[in-house]
Amino acid sequence: MRAGNDTYFAAWLLQLGNGQLPSVEGIPDTVDIPPQLVCDVVDLTDFVYPQQMSLAIIDEFARRIILCPRNEECHQINSTVLRRVTGAQTTYYAIDTVVIDDADEAANYQTEFLNALHPNGLPPHKLALKVGSIVMLLRNIDPKRQLFNGTRLVVTELRRHNFKARRLSGADDALENIILPAVRCLPVRKTICLFE
Repeated sequence: MRAGNDTYFAAWLLQLGNGQLPSVEGIPDTVDIPPQLVCDVVDLTDFVYPQQMSLAIIDEFARRIILCPRNEECHQINSTVLRRVTGAQTTYYAIDTVVIDDADEAANYQTEFLNALHPNGLPPHKLALKVGSIVMLLRNIDPKRQLFNGTRLVVTELRRHNFKARRLSGADDALENIILPAVRCLPVRKTICLFE
């Protein structure tokens, strides 16, 4: 359905989904992607987003996204797109301390190591934003105002410990300013019991 009028791509997708494409050099679970379906990340970014973006023209690019298979590519594209947004950049940092029962164990978790971690469901240690940046909530903040995990917002004002944003939903109150404070995010502790 999403392939539109591109019958070649639609047929290739059906073959891929049905497992009918031959594997590459006998390696199982691999397929050869035709060269006409492969593009450079820079060319893709140029195709999806304009060279200059700002809050004034947010409606032109707010509904566009690039899906990435891995977080590494996502962070790279986010940095590239952020450079295209006009205005001053503000960087927010996460707390990088360890909460443990034994104080002697804290030496095993260096600050540089903690800052390099990018666990799923948590924001990166270093979050750079500009007015006009599009962000997505990672937590359910306020269900009454429809601020759920996955809600897309546009940054309208940057402050020292929080920022203002508005929803990109088209709802009647989409122009309402929402103040997003720093949220304490702790990983859930899991206890695993092994029985012999």
